[in-house]
Amino acid sequence: MQFQTTRFGTIEVDLDTIIHFPLGLLGFERYQRYILIDSDEAAPLRWLQCVDEGGLAFLVVEPGLFFAAYAPKLSADDRDFLQLAEGDVPAVASLVVVPENPLEMTVNLVGPLVMNVDKRLGKQVVLHDSGFSTRQRLIPDTSTPETAVPV
Repeated sequence: MQFQTTRFGTIEVDLDTIIHFPLGLLGFERYQRYILIDSDEAAPLRWLQCVDEGGLAFLVVEPGLFFAAYAPKLSADDRDFLQLAEGDVPAVASLVVVPENPLEMTVNLVGPLVMNVDKRLGKQVVLHDSGFSTRQRLIPDTSTPETAVPV
């Protein structure tokens, strides 16, 4: 399948690579089908490109690459929703915000995107009372003491 995007132009998509988010993402509930696009210029950041709206793409990162202790605890309902069997480890991505000064980019650790890669099924979960931040600095500010991420 081919579709037009604002950022990448016309791209070819294998239907088997589309990740379905039945509830959409927070604030974007009507858009439910996405693909992950690697970008050499932005690695290890990736793009979560909406298949149904070519102008909608989010910059994401695997939070474990930057925060080794980050392991969101999923509720039984979330695991059921994602059709995760006992022992299955989902893929996790977090939304990245890049302000004018890229050194101040932040990542949302409270609302990770959790995906069952085998089933191509995803959900944005909200981690209540986690102690994490929706605006965790991706690159630590060396001018102030580093804020620790909860373990």
